[in-house]
Amino acid sequence: MNHLDKGKEASLPPDSQTVAVSVVVPVTERCDDLTELYRSHAGVLKRSGYSFEFLFVFDGGFTEEAKKLEPLVALGEPIQIITLSRSFGEATALMLGFKEAQGDFLLTLSAYFQVVPEGIAEIIA
Repeated sequence: MNHLDKGKEASLPPDSQTVAVSVVVPVTERCDDLTELYRSHAGVLKRSGYSFEFLFVFDGGFTEEAKKLEPLVALGEPIQIITLSRSFGEATALMLGFKEAQGDFLLTLSAYFQVVPEGIAEIIA
């Protein structure tokens, strides 16, 4: 079991390369409000004290959903938006997210509220 070293910044500073947790969110078939999904889960990670990043991988389409995340990126939230040119499937979206992730610990998260935000705290504890 991989336990993380607590005491790191709760969110990734713009000039830092240190990331404890990478959360990969493949957006393939359906999605809920991704802004709310991010805020709910990021809030738990911020309270945990771990540095983190979210990688939203859009598997073709979902252009409007990707645009809704841009204001959070502009505010400096640790979000990376990756858009695939066409639909390649969830496995490819996950693979690309894993390749781009910088964290010591990887989590996958559905693009809809399947995982209760507080469940993340239990996983990384």
